Amino acid sequence: MTQQIIFLSGILCDWGLWENQMQALSEVAECQCISPEGTSIEEMARSVLDQAPDKFILSASSMGGYIGMEMARIAPERIETLILSNTSARQDHPKQKELRLSTIEELKAGDFETVVERLIPALVSPESRGDTNLLESIRQMMHRVGSETTLRQQLATLDRPDFRSFLKNLELHTRVI
Repeated sequence: MTQQIIFLSGILCDWGLWENQMQALSEVAECQCISPEGTSIEEMARSVLDQAPDKFILSASSMGGYIGMEMARIAPERIETLILSNTSARQDHPKQKELRLSTIEELKAGDFETVVERLIPALVSPESRGDTNLLESIRQMMHRVGSETTLRQQLATLDRPDFRSFLKNLELHTRVI
């Protein structure tokens, strides 16, 4: 049986985040990036599990990591290995929550472009900010995700669970990057 790998992206990201990894692994595994649906981390986790094979490796970044941790809570027997990158088991600290609430207000006001342009520097290293092809690729990905989905993602992550005590007792092959 071919190895199954599911990739989960962060806020404002889609399959484009994982395109190179999925292509590089395509000879040894069946790879897919699933876009979760729902208005809470739990609903998003359940939507991914509904679309996922019976057993799989899960590679999840940022918001995808929150969803991945919830998937491991709900159905650990289905996940062969959990890979978490650039994510947190903690809830937002006050400054993060303030920024998230500000972003939600901008999105509700229809100011998606401001959100995109404000967040790009946080996603791209200073050395790469002059790479116009990279920046255009990121903008295209963000526009594929769109304002409505970004708002739903921001709202879902606003009151996400604190996974630290859960992870401490998790008996699942896990890698944190």
